[in-house]
Amino acid sequence: MTTIEFDGLIFDDAATSGLTISKLTGWWDGPGVRLNLNDRPQAHGSFGVAKAWRTARTVTVEGTCVGLSMADTYAMIDRLAALQASGMPGVFRVNEPFGSKQIVANLALAPQMPDQLFSPFFTFSFAVTSPDSFKYGLPAAISTGVPVAAGGLIYPLGSGSAYWDYGTGGASGRIALTNIGTAPVFPPFEVTGGLDGVVVTDVTTNQVVRLDRQIPAGSTAFFNQRTGRAYLDNVSSDISPFISSRGWFQIGPGETHQIQFQPLGAVVGSPTLTVRMSPAYL
Repeated sequence: MTTIEFDGLIFDDAATSGLTISKLTGWWDGPGVRLNLNDRPQAHGSFGVAKAWRTARTVTVEGTCVGLSMADTYAMIDRLAALQASGMPGVFRVNEPFGSKQIVANLALAPQMPDQLFSPFFTFSFAVTSPDSFKYGLPAAISTGVPVAAGGLIYPLGSGSAYWDYGTGGASGRIALTNIGTAPVFPPFEVTGGLDGVVVTDVTTNQVVRLDRQIPAGSTAFFNQRTGRAYLDNVSSDISPFISSRGWFQIGPGETHQIQFQPLGAVVGSPTLTVRMSPAYL
């Protein structure tokens, strides 16, 4: 069974009433390839390219609406006609038989419907486009606090339950990120205050992202690795100029990376690093 969730509506390929799916085009296909080849003058072939890029992804949905009454069917026509009426991009999610994937998309072709109804049934189609070539699995938030040095070990004393306790264990400030998808991903992350700055290191590749700016207690710094930008609390407060090391890290398909969180200067409260990890698929 496959269902689609978009702008508050659910389309179901197994439904016998409501909105159904009869065809889904462009979802399981790989996005197009953008080569931009230039012909060789007075010679066979073309000049090569350093890298072949993928195009935006366009998905077309075709389906039927089976209403419980004529009034119900006309109401659904109105709802479909108002699909993504705000004009703002939204999540287009496909729940496949063995998992869910999603894109952030804009309506590219408004719903096409019949000119007149003669029964509580009609066909429709519409299309959405995502500027990002990739599809993403459902995001998981993985967090850690700052590293904490502490006591350490418990030594048992022979048989029985007696032992020496050398204090509580510490905290490494490290998390593991795994991309189970088929394409590389640049996971966004955020850091809560308070601290005087922060260093986030991909220990697996030795890439370092460093922010030399205070993150006050109660505030959050957001880092977008795809764009190389950062902001404090909201997008109008750009703190990208304070990033002194831009070792943005990507996690390839099937890879697991160890990420280290290290505060700069004094620490107030309980700062945390949270990485929003979503596997990526072409």
